[in-house]
Amino acid sequence: MKGMAEYAADQRLSIPVRLLYSSRGENEIAYKEELVRLERQNPKFKVFHTLTGRPISGEWIGSKGRIGRNLLLRASEGLDRPIYYLCGRPSMVSGIYESLQRLKVPDEDMRYEVFRGYWN
Repeated sequence: MKGMAEYAADQRLSIPVRLLYSSRGENEIAYKEELVRLERQNPKFKVFHTLTGRPISGEWIGSKGRIGRNLLLRASEGLDRPIYYLCGRPSMVSGIYESLQRLKVPDEDMRYEVFRGYWN
């Protein structure tokens, strides 16, 4: 997704790109500074962070908990017919897929990639 956001910024694409990014903690947010830079560079790019664990600092202003209905609705607000790219662990991808189905998102508007392997 980072590569897609970089491409959209470099090419000055007029399409909105939104990233829902779930991490256990603030210290596990990969490419945090680069994502902030991309948001500044491209007004059409927006990141929505959510933490499933405890915030490290008392200054956390993002969402807390898993990606669910409310966060999906917030991130897709104002979009005509978004295409959803789901990437992550099998349980996360299937959970978001089910949430999108309940929101009546057609299967043809969803793409997914499941990360497999060892998890701590």
